[in-house]
Amino acid sequence: MHQLKISVKSVYISIAAFLTINNLVYNTLPIILGGLATQRGFNEAQIGVLGSTFLAGQMLTNITGPLWVGRVNWKITVSFAMLIFAIAMLLSAHVNFSLIAICYLIAGGTTGISLACMFCLISNMDNPVRAYSMAIIAQCVIAGILVIVFQSFLLPKYGLEGLSYLIATLILISIPFVRWVPMNLKAQLEDSNKSKIKENLKFKISFSFWAFIGLIGIIIYYTGQTGIWAFVERIGNSRGFDPDFIGIVAAGSLILSGLGAWAADLTGNKLGNFKPLVIGILIFIIAMVILSATNDKYLYFIAIIIYSAAWNYMTPFQLLVVKSADKFSKNTGLLLIDVQEGVDVLEYWGGPTGRRNNFDAEKNMKLLLNKWRKMDGKVAYTKHDSREENSPLKLSIQTGNIKKGFEPTIDDIVVEKDVNSGFIGTSLEIQLRRAGIDRLVVIGFFTNFCIETTVRMSGNMGFDTYLVHDCCATTNRIGIDG
Repeated sequence: MHQLKISVKSVYISIAAFLTINNLVYNTLPIILGGLATQRGFNEAQIGVLGSTFLAGQMLTNITGPLWVGRVNWKITVSFAMLIFAIAMLLSAHVNFSLIAICYLIAGGTTGISLACMFCLISNMDNPVRAYSMAIIAQCVIAGILVIVFQSFLLPKYGLEGLSYLIATLILISIPFVRWVPMNLKAQLEDSNKSKIKENLKFKISFSFWAFIGLIGIIIYYTGQTGIWAFVERIGNSRGFDPDFIGIVAAGSLILSGLGAWAADLTGNKLGNFKPLVIGILIFIIAMVILSATNDKYLYFIAIIIYSAAWNYMTPFQLLVVKSADKFSKNTGLLLIDVQEGVDVLEYWGGPTGRRNNFDAEKNMKLLLNKWRKMDGKVAYTKHDSREENSPLKLSIQTGNIKKGFEPTIDDIVVEKDVNSGFIGTSLEIQLRRAGIDRLVVIGFFTNFCIETTVRMSGNMGFDTYLVHDCCATTNRIGIDG
């Protein structure tokens, strides 16, 4: 069967398209809520309910995202979510207040579903900060232009019905971009051309406690942030600002907030993940102080710009902090180095007085390996095939076999080597990259030879590398003087 080749550029464009369209209602929510107040006559309490129901739907799917986002088919899920989103927006133009609230709840939930898939895709890309920043810049510029169109042209001439129809049309137009989105998390992490992968294969995610706490923290943060943005128009209206000026503020702040995403891309990894969050929070506090302390319309404009830029600056680093908190998850592989019977031929390694340390190494390794397999983690092996004529670590003899209880499965990566490093002359790095592995936990034999060399090279190649000291062992050696 012909398989579409997905380029990084195509994925970037798809991410930008989906983030832009999915956030279209959210980014223009101040204008939409203002239109509902002026054209439908809803009071402030009703406007608050409508804005909150949309945000509640989005928050609900964001909270539950870690439980399902790695298990679903992204192409199908995003397509159906976008279709339901479009239908909800169309219906909202022709129903009463209660049904509008239900439509907005559904719209918020379906946007949250698509965004969860896109954020999972972004967080597992080689450069998530750049991917997110580029998408946000595109999103902010397009949304800013649309806010001006909505406020100055569409709402006055065609009303909320015309606005809802346009949003629904844009949603439907974006669906074909799903063609360039990976099928699911497994498809993203594995080589797309690898024949053994089935499209319906589910990928189990092990999510750490601290990563989950981090996600809850981001949700709380977003609840406060989105609450402010959703009611930017109402804040301006309560202070007597002209509706056209408020539209310019919303559009201008969206466009200029792209500077925050640009700054995030520019900063990259130079400041780590934590310092940008501190900087962003301080800037956000400054914006809130300005917004609450003055009724001047120009300071109001500046405060909203600062607030929006700080938000877009912080978001990619929040995602990276959560990802780094989940130290041993789907991107982490367990690498067993030379766990072969020949390591126990102590007289070869250390002569007549041959001996080894850490006799509990095998027991500890088995415990870790069994736990790893229960978590559906990726496992890789190196097998040493020595060039030395009398070495017990030759694959052609019995002592070259993997130790009992450590046998590889059909899904494991297994490479053969004849030097200390597991990466020299083997396909280990290629296979790990194809499997989406960027962290390695290393165990095996011998600590000061093949383990040490492989660990050093692993770090040099960019893998986040961990050595489990009580799962390693070595022997004494015969010196050059015999």
